[in-house]
Amino acid sequence: VFQDLAGIAKTVRTKMQVSQILIPEETLREQLLRQCQVFEKLQQIQTEVAAQYNLSVEEIQRMQESHQDAEVQAYTTGFRSMMDEAMQGKSPVLPNVKIPDLLTKEMALKILELAQNKEAKEALGRVNAPRCSLKELGEVLNVSHRVAWQQALEEYSQVLGEHGSEVYHSVVALYEQRSDEFLAEKAQLEERHQKRMLCIFEPDGSGHVNVRHGMGKV
Repeated sequence: VFQDLAGIAKTVRTKMQVSQILIPEETLREQLLRQCQVFEKLQQIQTEVAAQYNLSVEEIQRMQESHQDAEVQAYTTGFRSMMDEAMQGKSPVLPNVKIPDLLTKEMALKILELAQNKEAKEALGRVNAPRCSLKELGEVLNVSHRVAWQQALEEYSQVLGEHGSEVYHSVVALYEQRSDEFLAEKAQLEERHQKRMLCIFEPDGSGHVNVRHGMGKV
């Protein structure tokens, strides 16, 4: 939930900066929460967790309120921090996250590159025509991005452990905070991926893109 929110917030804030649009911070946050349906998604997760343990949502909440030890407090504080980081367009860090021994900076970048390669291949596989609309492409890219990351993280599940996606993105956020070199290498990979996708799906200026199927090989 927060990872999706961070991506959208980053895009919106970048466009605002480029276009020199000023929106009050409180208004922007309200719009982001509404657009991303954050509270609705969190409520759905809470409902699923409660059902898993044969409890009601109210019972879960009472247990959280009555169990005020240091670890619970840390998670509560961390939850608020994740929300704030995501609103700023930054990758949120899971509370009390521990970096797996095998998830080094090099491994994190390797997984990112794998996901990018899979995304390009997946997107091309979903567009059979030599041309499609921007709307169609947007839908394809959303699905391809999700599928590619799911596959990439599954391939490295032994590295990431039980909570693969949450751990990976949290650790990447930590590396970004701690290492300028890592941040620069990640930015290079993302820029290269963006250029490749623009070459594969070339906008024609009329609301459509020309699809170059021969460029999908990685």
